[in-house]
Amino acid sequence: MKKFHIICCICILGIYFSACGNSTIEKYNNSFNNTIKSLQNGKVNLHKLTDFEWDKMYTFPAYTSKEEIEQILGFESDIIIDNMFNEGNTYLLFVKDNTIVCNIYGSSDSLGYSINFGMYDKYLCIDYSENCVFSVNNDNDKKNLEYQQNGQKENVTN
Repeated sequence: MKKFHIICCICILGIYFSACGNSTIEKYNNSFNNTIKSLQNGKVNLHKLTDFEWDKMYTFPAYTSKEEIEQILGFESDIIIDNMFNEGNTYLLFVKDNTIVCNIYGSSDSLGYSINFGMYDKYLCIDYSENCVFSVNNDNDKKNLEYQQNGQKENVTN
């Protein structure tokens, strides 16, 4: 009977700690999404969209496998979405110390906004130290963010 109680405690603690990790990611996902939805037309720095710490932000095109993403990141994670076969979906991974802290995935209809990074082949990685600026436009209650590759600093909300 004592072994049964120990096993039950271990299982409950495992479920608790795995739920805590995912709830933090969910909290950051919700925060990121709500911040974008509250934006006005203009320009905004990526740092203003996040209220969490991160080192790098990655975005991947459709048809990128989980294995390819893990190879690019340099670590494995159960959070990574496998089989992204929907053209036009946004997929962002914010990474801090080889851990995914925020992951955004969905169509512009499901997210309520779109983020356009322009043309890139396999993936795009933005370091926290970069001045990553987006142009923000409202279009029928949907936000459209356009990556400004030259990082123009004028009229940027810091």
